[in-house]
Amino acid sequence: GLDPAGPMFKSAARSKSLDKTDARFVDVIHTNINYFGLSRPIGSADFYPYNGKTQPGCSFPKNIIQKCSHSMSHKYFTESILNPWSFVATPCGVVKEYRGRDSCNGTDVIFMGEHTSTR
Repeated sequence: GLDPAGPMFKSAARSKSLDKTDARFVDVIHTNINYFGLSRPIGSADFYPYNGKTQPGCSFPKNIIQKCSHSMSHKYFTESILNPWSFVATPCGVVKEYRGRDSCNGTDVIFMGEHTSTR
């Protein structure tokens, strides 16, 4: 899922929005949780580049209505196809474990995007 829509879907039933049961493996890249995207984890693996908030190059006033950050998920996923090992991530048990910190505890790494491990 590429920054799944938040407006109109935040309280929707699982059957009405993207969910980890929609496929054998659902990876989600959240890039705009404050405006257009969902903040809650909904996939088998959920990634929150830059805490899922304003993405690099998308700061005010260039991006008054936040479309830039929302569309960065597409750019990140495309880049992950072209350069499979570009986005290294550290797994966290839950989003709350990470929020407000620079990293999660642990030494494991996974790659965000097309080549995310399904294990």
